[in-house]
Amino acid sequence: MADTEDWRTHWTTYEDGGTDHGIVHDVCNGIRMIAETGANDPVETIALSIAGAEAAEALTEALASEWALYTPEQITATASAVFSQLEGVLANLQALKDTLDRMEARRETAFTAIAHDRLKHAAAAVEFARGFAPGVIDALHSLPRMVELPRDAHELLAAVADLLGPDAELRTVHDPGTYREDDRTPGSSSRESRSFCCRSTRAGFLWQPPTWTTESRRALSCTPRATTRTTR
Repeated sequence: MADTEDWRTHWTTYEDGGTDHGIVHDVCNGIRMIAETGANDPVETIALSIAGAEAAEALTEALASEWALYTPEQITATASAVFSQLEGVLANLQALKDTLDRMEARRETAFTAIAHDRLKHAAAAVEFARGFAPGVIDALHSLPRMVELPRDAHELLAAVADLLGPDAELRTVHDPGTYREDDRTPGSSSRESRSFCCRSTRAGFLWQPPTWTTESRRALSCTPRATTRTTR
């Protein structure tokens, strides 16, 4: 990228990219609430530091999943946010030095020279790592996109139907004992009598959810009737 600061925009603008990104607000809501008013006491300051640490640990666990990310855009946004965390760590290490100075000036502690020096060296190491951000983000952003993600619930169901074939059938998840494979009314086939069934065709599903509703979420939790292996 020509502008070395452009790498940040991959995460700062991600939330504006679609209606399915509302979870970003949900996850960050508590942090944003404190940030809007400013952390003015040790309780809120420490709470923010713990939230950052837990978020970093949770992200490590999330990235360990086989299906954590699908596209170059997604991994670029994630890496952009990770490098911004490094930038935040650098700023926070420097802020800790300033905080230590203020604490010593108020006579709340003393003999801070060693701690101050080690914070300085830690900040230098983080600054070195953060310097790789533009190159890494540029390399990720330049990767070719080989798949197109469904834009809504219907496109997702249609894509699954295409993968499973014309004879596949999705059934809703029933409570234990409320559904049997041989459930049928006299004179009708089991396929005709199953409730909430959604038969697939090459062109898509015969039942199309107009929006992302409870029913469409239920359909996504269905299992294929005629498959020999799990298909993601």
